[in-house]
Amino acid sequence: MDVVLKIEGLRKHFGSVRAVDGIDLEVREGEFTAVIGPNGAGKTTFFHLVTGAAAPDEGRVYLAGQDITGWPPASIVRAGLARTFQITSVFPDLTALENVLLPCLARQNHTARFWPDHARHPARQTAFAMLKRVGLAGDADRPCRMMSHADQKLVEVAMALATEPRVLLLDEPAAGLAPGETDRVIGTLRDVAASEGVTMVLIEHDMDIVFSMADRVVVLHQGRVLADGPPEDIRRNPTVKEVYLGGTFAGRG
Repeated sequence: MDVVLKIEGLRKHFGSVRAVDGIDLEVREGEFTAVIGPNGAGKTTFFHLVTGAAAPDEGRVYLAGQDITGWPPASIVRAGLARTFQITSVFPDLTALENVLLPCLARQNHTARFWPDHARHPARQTAFAMLKRVGLAGDADRPCRMMSHADQKLVEVAMALATEPRVLLLDEPAAGLAPGETDRVIGTLRDVAASEGVTMVLIEHDMDIVFSMADRVVVLHQGRVLADGPPEDIRRNPTVKEVYLGGTFAGRG
């Protein structure tokens, strides 16, 4: 498999705090990678640097061989790298379909204000297909503020898929979900990864999710890569046990 996302020497300091302190990482196409670590390990800052939400002090980010370091987030999305957020980011007063239609229009360099009758815009079919892909076709006309937290997270996933990403970064997709909702959202992500060929990188604290989904687990500690390998190797790693996983290490497999 080809390397689709490559990180070289990535660093970001906030005063004396080394949030990201020299991360090197290669993600291969089709791989499902989980990034774990204790609070303050640098996981979210790492995502910010990769997606252009923050500028690195040092290091480079390559997407499919192209240097995207320092690009604006919108340009990075157009290049094929999308992201979801720990705090769900949807437009609450728009319907699910309208939320997904916005990135579809942006992908075509259109905006909704140029298409007041967007109900007839050709991109509407693409937006509906994305909602169908995450199991929300029947909720297309519901305002997002009237949807459950789990459904809003799936709308956000559909919005990300509408940008046609090669790589999708997922920041704690199970945060705030009840167990039944978690199973539905994670099951949908697993299906999308398998059927759509989207390379996914996941930040997650739930070890049951990590060990059931990931092909590979990267452990961050104090802004550095502490361990990197298959889930079973990480499960047995004594250093990882000591600094992070502890009693939650075993998971359900």
